[in-house]
Amino acid sequence: PPESTALAPEREEPALGRPSGAAGVHRQGVHRAGGAGRRYQASTFCLNLLIAAAPVASLEEAICQHTALVMLRAEMAGLRETADAMGVEAVAAKFEGALESACASAGVAADVLCLSFRPVVSALGEVGKQITGLRTSDVRTALRQRAELLEAKAAGWEALRPVWVGILAQAKGAEAAEATVDAAW
Repeated sequence: PPESTALAPEREEPALGRPSGAAGVHRQGVHRAGGAGRRYQASTFCLNLLIAAAPVASLEEAICQHTALVMLRAEMAGLRETADAMGVEAVAAKFEGALESACASAGVAADVLCLSFRPVVSALGEVGKQITGLRTSDVRTALRQRAELLEAKAAGWEALRPVWVGILAQAKGAEAAEATVDAAW
């Protein structure tokens, strides 16, 4: 399989990672992680979030992690229509319960997953691609970014641009974030 450019999740809480373009954001399943050694990473996509486990050395371990992530996604799928109305705290609580259940069923310790989250929102009509928020190890931070991006997208490009810039500026600085967003436009 091709090498991935996925980054290992940050260990600090809440850790904000580097923003990226949309290339490769829907990479889900188990794939080889970037880096010098042979490492594997499990990931899935759910509720506009790319959810990735930390890269591991064992393919078997990555497959077990992916099993837990697939179970998590299945349990969270019922929230597609109601997540926005529920609010960040309620969705996060549901997520945490679903993660605990999925990990128990798959025989994986949730704390070993070291999950990272990145919001991904389709902005094909606005900029011709998907846009992403920042990668973070905190599900609430990711859900807030997701909510901000989706709400702004619904109001159009004039509302989406400053929200996207604001999110990216947390990692890149305002000037670089504006340049990134303007280049997409």
